[in-house]
Amino acid sequence: MYTAFKLLENGEFVRVACRDALEEAVQLVESLNEVWPGEYEVRESHSQTVRYATNFGPVLN
Repeated sequence: MYTAFKLLENGEFVRVACRDALEEAVQLVESLNEVWPGEYEVRESHSQTVRYATNFGPVLN
């Protein structure tokens, strides 16, 4: 499970949605960024490890 977050103006990340697959979460974030521009992250739900960020792209560990 992967969770999409959006960075707010106050510096906090707010949870936007969850998706089962990383690819689905990334597609959602990219679509949202077109209509609600900003910085987004996709994190693994359990570990909170960032797997994608709109300002960096895929994050490899």
